[in-house]
Amino acid sequence: MVILTFLRRIIMFRKVVYLVACIFVLGLALASTANAGIPGLVAHWRLDEASGTAVGDASGNGNNGTLEGGTRTQGKLDGGIYLDGVDDYITVPNVITQAGSLAFWFKPDWDGSDPADYRLFDASLGGIYFFISKGADHADINPEDFGFYLEDATDADYQGIEIDPTGVILADTWFHLTATWEFGGGSAILYIDGEEVSRADNLGPLPALDPNPRFGLETFEYIASANGATGVIDDIMFFDKALTG
Repeated sequence: MVILTFLRRIIMFRKVVYLVACIFVLGLALASTANAGIPGLVAHWRLDEASGTAVGDASGNGNNGTLEGGTRTQGKLDGGIYLDGVDDYITVPNVITQAGSLAFWFKPDWDGSDPADYRLFDASLGGIYFFISKGADHADINPEDFGFYLEDATDADYQGIEIDPTGVILADTWFHLTATWEFGGGSAILYIDGEEVSRADNLGPLPALDPNPRFGLETFEYIASANGATGVIDDIMFFDKALTG
């Protein structure tokens, strides 16, 4: 079983990048110079490109993305991308599998007590939603909460994977987010800075989701958000397994 605290890269001798997953397997920390050595990793966007619209996948799986707008800036780990919350976003291939995890660093311009909506990630498609957001335009979603919101293929809703972000998410302060899921009977769990903060159990089947999910802006307005991410994002990773912690 993989015990998740949080994911971090360290720059080492002669600028060799070591991805140290502070992911412990019964106390064993994984450390590797090659992303291929990280179990279950299917995509890793470091966001370290100096310029241009390319968003390269460092996992070796060829899941490259594209930057639309945005500003390349200092990230948590080398480079990052500032997303203005209006029309900036990163498009990536859909690598969401029946069991999986999404992890990234984010530094918001906004505070957890801000009443506005902010969409960090969205893979919603048609009448099925799958997104990470502070608030949303939906009667069953508390606009003051921050969460991981999804539906399964039966259109069952899982809206309770959320927290009151007041005092947890702070403006101009980095935090690490991990969302995990196990469709087909398992759980969906939200972690912040390596700590489980909320979950939902008994997920139904994996739904069809957008072929090109976005970081920083909604995919469409089924469940709208007033703003995109509005902050700096860095070091995005997808796994084909549910990390635990």
